[in-house]
Amino acid sequence: MWWLPDDTPIDGLNSFYKVIYHGPRFGIRVGGQAGKLGSDLSLSYAILKTKGYGWWNLRDYWFEMNGKNGYGWDLGLNTRYHFTPSLAVGVGFNYVRNFQGRLTESGNDPYE
Repeated sequence: MWWLPDDTPIDGLNSFYKVIYHGPRFGIRVGGQAGKLGSDLSLSYAILKTKGYGWWNLRDYWFEMNGKNGYGWDLGLNTRYHFTPSLAVGVGFNYVRNFQGRLTESGNDPYE
């Protein structure tokens, strides 16, 4: 079977959920360079508040979610090759993980 993928939105099937994590972040970053090769390592911890909102199309349900006392961490590693002091090419890896315990939800569900 042959088909062409399409990402055109379909009316009524456009649910969404957006979440924002915000709060202070504390961490450490170390780096070095030997000749033309350089690298950096970073690790940080965050104290987070969570705010999310969305719409569930199957029930015409708008909602908002809030949470406190979340936390997260971030690990980053990159390495680079310097052609000149101001021109380099590199590759990196960044891993972010956020956790949130209980969330409070508020919304107006027409089916309840």
